Amino acid sequence: MTHAGEKPRAASTLLLLLGVGIVVGGLLSFYEAIGISIAMTAFGSLFLLYWAAIQHQAWGEFLPSVIGGMFGIALAWLLLNGGALFGLPGTAASFVVLVCALFFYLRGQGHLVVNNGSMLFLLVATIPDLHVGQNAAVMILSLVIGAAWIGAVSYIAAQVRQAWRNRPTKE
Repeated sequence: MTHAGEKPRAASTLLLLLGVGIVVGGLLSFYEAIGISIAMTAFGSLFLLYWAAIQHQAWGEFLPSVIGGMFGIALAWLLLNGGALFGLPGTAASFVVLVCALFFYLRGQGHLVVNNGSMLFLLVATIPDLHVGQNAAVMILSLVIGAAWIGAVSYIAAQVRQAWRNRPTKE
C-alpha cells in the first residue's frame, strides 16, 4: 500500500500494468467484436484516460464526464457541419452555442454539461482526419461504451477492495 506522494513498488506497478492491459485489451476486443473502427475506439479510450487517470475515478465526476464528452463531440459536429448543412444561420448558431458553452465553462457553471471533459472531447473531435461530420454517432457510441466499461470495472474493483478490507482476519 502506498501513501500520498509515495511511489509504488515495482511489483505493485507490474500488477497495475497487467490490470491496465487486461482492461484496455478487453475494451478493444469488445469494440472489434461489435465492429467499431480502430480510429473511433480512441473516444472510449480517451474516456478511460480522462475519468480513470485524470479524475481519479471520482464517481461524482462520472456522469459529468460522460455528458460533457458527448456535448463536446456534438459541439464539434455542429461547429464543423452547421454552416454546410444550414448555411449562415447554422454557422451563427454554432458559434452562439460555442460562446455560451465557453461562458459557462469559464464561470464554472453548468458543470454537468460543460466541463474539462467537454472541452477535451471537443478538441479531439475537431481533428480533421477523424471526420466528425460522418462519425459523430460512432464517436459518442465509443465514448458511452468506454464509460460503461470502465465504470463497471471500477465498480467491481471497489467492491472487491471493500470485501478484502472487511474479510475476517486471524489473530
